[in-house]
Amino acid sequence: MTDTTEASTIAAIAQQAAKPNELDPGAIYAVPSDDGGVKVVSTDDYAASPRRVTRSAIARDPATFLAYLDHRGAGSAGLEVWADLNSRSITGIIDGGAGWRGDRVTLQLEHSAEWLAWSGASGNLSSQAAFSDFLEDQISVIAEPDGAVLLEIVQSIQGSTKATWQSADWLDNGARAFAWVEEVEAKAGRKGKLEIPSRFTLGLRPFTTSEPFRVTANLRYRIDHGNLLIGFKLPELVRVVESAFNDVVNEVSAGLLAPVFIGKP
Repeated sequence: MTDTTEASTIAAIAQQAAKPNELDPGAIYAVPSDDGGVKVVSTDDYAASPRRVTRSAIARDPATFLAYLDHRGAGSAGLEVWADLNSRSITGIIDGGAGWRGDRVTLQLEHSAEWLAWSGASGNLSSQAAFSDFLEDQISVIAEPDGAVLLEIVQSIQGSTKATWQSADWLDNGARAFAWVEEVEAKAGRKGKLEIPSRFTLGLRPFTTSEPFRVTANLRYRIDHGNLLIGFKLPELVRVVESAFNDVVNEVSAGLLAPVFIGKP
């Protein structure tokens, strides 16, 4: 048996014979490493509580965001709050003053279902049937014209889907009048005009926690070889989102002692 083997055997026997040592949970120890150096060992996993909190919580509304900061005892000392419009988020760093920056909560704002529907359809032209279905599904968020007028418009659109469209004119009331003719057995048949307001006024919530904002939808159309393609454009989307986000920032700021920084941490 070589000297090395004998030394290893003696060391193994000594380790087996050694009595267990009680450790201090949560303490940090420097112990010899296998390569002859020293390594640091933490017993945090066995402590009753960690030395510091490391968490990234997500809040969905301002009230929860503020309640969490209050629950964590985050006053003005050590608290950093950052608001970022691009990500629609407000982040509170509770241990920012200590430098760890590992205990944080983020208010992540989500667009409402109606906002996603209208903003997604903005600028697109579709068939009469698709446009009338969209208006009918979204009737609850249309502020002007009222529901009865809108349903009449939808029914008029649906009743003229087989027509050949010829022209579109402005009316004195600002609406658009679309002239159509329907042929029956290769002969000139019914003729008519479809009147649609050139603008709709919507009540849209930019975020699920927002109050409705009044948003204008401008009518868009194209007559292509007798087919009417119709849609709308929302020109104020960016402005409305900015305004709604600023409302949330002001609401959060009013509930804090710390300042709100604009940007990302």
